[in-house]
Amino acid sequence: MKISTRATLLSLFMFPGSGHIVLKKYISGGIFIGIAAIASLFLFVSIMQRANDIANQIVEQRISFDLMMIVELVTAAPPADEAQLLNIVIKVFIVTWIVSTIDAYRLGKKQEAK
Repeated sequence: MKISTRATLLSLFMFPGSGHIVLKKYISGGIFIGIAAIASLFLFVSIMQRANDIANQIVEQRISFDLMMIVELVTAAPPADEAQLLNIVIKVFIVTWIVSTIDAYRLGKKQEAK
């Protein structure tokens, strides 16, 4: 398999920046991995906080242990300021993923040409 294909597939299906590591572009790979990891961590913490809040409401019996009620709480929109921040983080993650994949392909093709 060509190095450009391998790097592109790694960045596309594994994690942004992983293709750069294969290409031995450690600094740019680290930057992509860092940005994507921070965005992923932020999203994970946000999801866990929401799940913890719902669980606490159930334990404190503020809401009943009803599946439909839990589904409503899980799917309810977050507060406006939190929703805006989550949207920005998701967009940063997606753009990082796309740029990383395209850049891995470009750098792989460049290495193949040498």
